[in-house]
Amino acid sequence: MRQKMSSKFIIILGFMLMVTNMGLTQDVNIPNDGLVDTKNSGEFKIAPYLNYNRTIGFGFGLIPMYSFNTSKTDHISPKSVIGLSGIYTTNKSYAVGLFGNMFFKEDKWRLQYGLGFADYNFQTYYAPIVGEGFFYDYTTKIKFGTVNVKREVGKNLYLGLGYAYEHLITKFDIAEPNDTTVINQLQFIGLHDSRDNVNYPKDGMLLMVKFNYMPTWMSNVDNTQIIIVNLNKYIAVHGNRDVVALRFHTKSGLKNVNFQQQPVLGGVDLRGYSSGKYRGDGVLDLQGEYRWNFPNKLNLSVVGFAGIGTLYGSENETFDWKLYPSIGAGVRWTVLTSSHINIGTDVGFGKDDWGIYFRFNEAF
Repeated sequence: MRQKMSSKFIIILGFMLMVTNMGLTQDVNIPNDGLVDTKNSGEFKIAPYLNYNRTIGFGFGLIPMYSFNTSKTDHISPKSVIGLSGIYTTNKSYAVGLFGNMFFKEDKWRLQYGLGFADYNFQTYYAPIVGEGFFYDYTTKIKFGTVNVKREVGKNLYLGLGYAYEHLITKFDIAEPNDTTVINQLQFIGLHDSRDNVNYPKDGMLLMVKFNYMPTWMSNVDNTQIIIVNLNKYIAVHGNRDVVALRFHTKSGLKNVNFQQQPVLGGVDLRGYSSGKYRGDGVLDLQGEYRWNFPNKLNLSVVGFAGIGTLYGSENETFDWKLYPSIGAGVRWTVLTSSHINIGTDVGFGKDDWGIYFRFNEAF
């Protein structure tokens, strides 16, 4: 049976993780309460990238970024961040791109974008007979772009519209012909965001509901519909020094979910699954994280996390509705102090799997 390459595997690659954590799926809304530097001066840093995946090996690169205010007279909007990235891995995968997370008109408008290309060597799991599956390799060349705009329509409430494009050429190692896929995706986004800090919330909640629509009239192969729901809660503890962060996530295919659009356990949700083995028409998971900010002069902090998830609609039916645990820890370094943007590394362990993850900002 032929299976097509999943574009969602690209998210595992460091650049896509970075863009996701910059806010393409997590948005911000904070008052000017002194937690964010509102000075007009910008801040430029070059952050290192280091990652490990059991399939792509070690990844390394550089991420130059610039944090700034879009208006000298706007003291309400969070600082905007733009940047570039270049990443290479030991299995000869690479990614190059640019990203931006911008705020305008006293945070009435938000703009987020990412653009780039990659050459990606990965694997997928195939089980023609129940209990007798195997991994096989593939190589994908991809060009991708995404943009979304949101407008505040009420207190802490935003509505937005986005577009995502992917062009993929995949070569399989099991003598299948090359597969070319083009994805054109419309995104309808709703947010309720009461968090108190742009990148490092200690209080509040974020609810995001996103409907992804890939109609055939936009040159997609199938008329596909996917809904994503994220609910994050943040609680300050230990005298407002540390943070307990909680998250519920679900991604569900509503119609004609093919291999390209199937969600995979791993990444931001359930760190510890890096092989791409567990995939289906939908995933659900819960996780919690403790963020320990101990006093030090190096701007370092530590996190510990645990979670559990499940999936359904897998081609391997024995995977459906089983429980998949996750546990791990990580270290953070505040690279942009004026915006409290962290980078760091997590080590996560799952069921018969594990991974090392580069973090650009927090996981959620």
